[in-house]
Amino acid sequence: MGEINGETSLSATGNSIASLLGTANGEMKLFVNQGSLSKLLLEEMSLNIGNVILTCLPGDKRIKLNCMAADLSMTRGMNQTRSFIIGTDDVIITVSGTINLAH
Repeated sequence: MGEINGETSLSATGNSIASLLGTANGEMKLFVNQGSLSKLLLEEMSLNIGNVILTCLPGDKRIKLNCMAADLSMTRGMNQTRSFIIGTDDVIITVSGTINLAH
């Protein structure tokens, strides 16, 4: 929960969402300031299996999200993270990698 602000500049060709994403070129930027996030989702993102189980036992809670920022580039359907950071009072998660939307 929170307000998401973003900017995107993409160009693509195709006759379906899949073909558009598979040929897309450009960039996307997203920013969330002071929202809330599921504690279970946060534990799953950090791949901490023990804490995932402990979070499920009493029930999921919302935790304060200080900020989330993402800067992604896209070339021929290949989505590459330039920067992706999620920050709370307890943890800072950085994400890197690629997503191949062409395949």
